[in-house]
Amino acid sequence: MKRLFAVWFLLGVPVSACAAGPGAPLQVRVLVYNYAGLPDREAGRAQREAGRIYREIGVQIEWTDCPVSGEGARPEACHSRRGPSNFELRLLSRSMVKGLPFASTAMGYALQPHDGPGSLANVFAHRAADLASNRDLDQGLILGHLIAHELAHLLLGPGGHSSRGLMRDGWGKRELAWAAQGSLTFLPAEAERIRWRMRVQAARR
Repeated sequence: MKRLFAVWFLLGVPVSACAAGPGAPLQVRVLVYNYAGLPDREAGRAQREAGRIYREIGVQIEWTDCPVSGEGARPEACHSRRGPSNFELRLLSRSMVKGLPFASTAMGYALQPHDGPGSLANVFAHRAADLASNRDLDQGLILGHLIAHELAHLLLGPGGHSSRGLMRDGWGKRELAWAAQGSLTFLPAEAERIRWRMRVQAARR
């Protein structure tokens, strides 16, 4: 049985940026499957934004765009198995999300097995686009924060939601404003937990 973690937008409270801890950056690979068919500009903007959020806490993300059809060359990394430092991110289309058992405001979910670390995150790209349009915000920026949120569920493990910051279980006008300013990020304890879990996983390999 697997747990599903979803994110939706409600009211929020402010959060200050978290500085990265000492030492070389930890690394994680993310294989991106763009089922939503987002233009390269929007997908790239989202990756850069999510990558910035993680660099601030000392984590480097290596992005690999994987084809979703038989057309085009398939990067070697896309053949690798998912694992604790090799995640799969799926940007789902409106038709793929239709019928899923989530609230209409849900923006994505991550699969968290009970018997080990998760490695698969899903983001509802069209809902990020709707939100950005309604708030007159950049779609790539909002999508990048949603990606960072869902990937964090894989890095934090069960119970990853918070009452504040990027991992709040509901974002409102203030969170969106901080996202636009580049100040919506992890709480210090969350950042430390992510780094600790990544070091533990690296030591096991």
